[in-house]
Amino acid sequence: MSSALPWLVPAVVLGVALVVLVTLLIYAGCKYYVRREVSVRTVKLREALDAFAESERRFQALADFAPAGIFRTNAEGRCTYVNPAWAKMAGQSQEAALGEGWARTLFAQDIDRVKTGWAEAVAKRSDFSTAFRWRHDDGRIVWVDVLGHPEMKDNGEVTGYIGVTIDITERKDAEFRLAERDAQLSILAQNATDAMFRIALDGTYLYASPSAEHIIGLKPAELIGKSLEGRFFHPEDKEKVLASFRALAAGEIDSAMMAYRSWKGDESRYVWLESSSGLVREPDGQTPREVVASIRDITARKQMEEELVEARRNAEAAASAKAGFLANMSHEIRTPMNGVIGFTELLLASDLTPEQRSYVQTISDSGQAMMNLLNDILDISKIESGQMGIVFETIKLRHELRSCIRLIQPNVRAKGLDLSVEIAPDVPQFIVADPLRLRQIVLNLLGNAVKFTEHGGIRITVQAGTAQDETAVLCIDVKDRGSASGRTGSRRYSSISPRGRTIRPGATVAPGWVWRSAASLQR
Repeated sequence: MSSALPWLVPAVVLGVALVVLVTLLIYAGCKYYVRREVSVRTVKLREALDAFAESERRFQALADFAPAGIFRTNAEGRCTYVNPAWAKMAGQSQEAALGEGWARTLFAQDIDRVKTGWAEAVAKRSDFSTAFRWRHDDGRIVWVDVLGHPEMKDNGEVTGYIGVTIDITERKDAEFRLAERDAQLSILAQNATDAMFRIALDGTYLYASPSAEHIIGLKPAELIGKSLEGRFFHPEDKEKVLASFRALAAGEIDSAMMAYRSWKGDESRYVWLESSSGLVREPDGQTPREVVASIRDITARKQMEEELVEARRNAEAAASAKAGFLANMSHEIRTPMNGVIGFTELLLASDLTPEQRSYVQTISDSGQAMMNLLNDILDISKIESGQMGIVFETIKLRHELRSCIRLIQPNVRAKGLDLSVEIAPDVPQFIVADPLRLRQIVLNLLGNAVKFTEHGGIRITVQAGTAQDETAVLCIDVKDRGSASGRTGSRRYSSISPRGRTIRPGATVAPGWVWRSAASLQR
C-alpha cells in the first residue's frame, strides 16, 4: 500500500493538470469563437446599418425631388418628416410641419373632419384617405388628395405612417366650373319656355327638357329612347319634318327652321310648333354626331296671322265698297260741277263789265281746279297707291299767281290785311310745271298766312335761282306776320324743276304735292 502511494500523487497531479489544460483549451476556443461571432455580427450589423443609411439617403433624395408631397409619422401619428413638395402645398416650412404643426394651415371648415379621420386611422392602424384644403398665409387655397399607409415590423407592430399628398387644385377648379355650368344649364332647361331636345342620328330622343311637357304634352321620360317618327305630326306636315331631319342627320345641311302642326296629347288637339334645329358634328368637323332642336308653341301667333288675313280681306272688301261708292258718287258730283263750269263759260261769252268778267273768270278757274281735284280724289286706286300723277305743261306764272290772289282776296279784305306781290325781273313769263299743284300749294300757303295774321300784311316774293347742280329753280316766298308767334315768319315754296329736292317742314297739306312736283318746301 505504501509502495503505491509514490506514483499515485503524480498521477493525480497530472490528471488535474490535464483537466486544467483542457479547460484552458476549451476556454480559449470559446473565446475565439465568441470573438469571431462578435466580429461577424458586427460586420453584418455595420453592413445593415450602412444599407439602412443608404436606403434612408435614397429615400431622402427621392422624397426631396418628388413632385408629390411625402410625409412620415411615428406610431402616435405625429409628423416626423415632410418633403419640400409637401411643405409647398401646405404653405409652411418643413420644420413647422413636424409634430402637430402640419394642421396649422388646414382650411377652417376641414380641420375637424381631417383630424378626426386621422385619429381614427391611427387608432385602428388602418389606411387613411381623404381630400381637404390648405389655406396659405396669402389667402390662396390649395386642394390636396392624401393617402397614408401604416409602416409595420415583421411581427406586425406599427412603427408609423408614410403617405403621399397630391395637388388636385386644378381638378377641383375644373369640377367646380363644370358643376356651375351644369347648374346654369339646368336652370335654363328648367325655366326655358322653349323645349330643348337632343336627337340621335337614327331619330331616337336622347334628351328632352322639362318644358317639353308644356309644349307637346309629353313628359321627358315618355320621349327619351323613343323614335322621332313615332310623334303624331299632322299628315300634311309629317313628311316635311322627317325630310328636314334626314337632311340634317346626313350632314347635308347644318340648320333648319320650320313651322308644322303636332298632336298635343294632353289637350287632344293639333298645335302649331316652330322648330329651330342644328347639326352637331364630331371634333373632326365633318362627321355628324347628333341633332339639337329648340321647339316653341306658335299657335297663338298663327291664330293672329289668320285674324290679320281675315282683317285684310275685310279691309279690302271695305275698300272695294268705298271705291264703288265713290265711283257712283263721282257722277253725282261731276254733274253739278259741269253745270257750274258750263254756265261760267256762257257768262264769259256774254257782255260783261271788266269787274264782272274778273269775278266770273275766278269762278271758272276755281270750278276747273275743283274738277281736276275731284278727278284725283275720286280715283281711289291712285290715292291708296300714292301714284297721283304730275302733269307738266307750259303755264303763265303771273296768271296763275293772280288767279290764286283773286281767290284769297275776299279773306284778306275781311281781316283788313295788306297783300303785295313782288316778282323779280328775271323771272320768265312762262314756266313748265303742273298748274294744279302750283295753285294748290300757293293757295295753301296764302290761306295759312291769312289765317294766322291778325294785322299787318302778307307779301309774296317770286325769284329765279339756281340749285347746287346748276338746275334752274323758281322760288316763291310767302311771308306773313303771325299772331301766334308774334314775329315775322316765312313760308316758302321753292323749285319748280324736273328733279327732286329735299322736303323741309312746311304747311300741312302742301308737302306731299311739293315732293311730287320735284320741289322743296321751307319754313
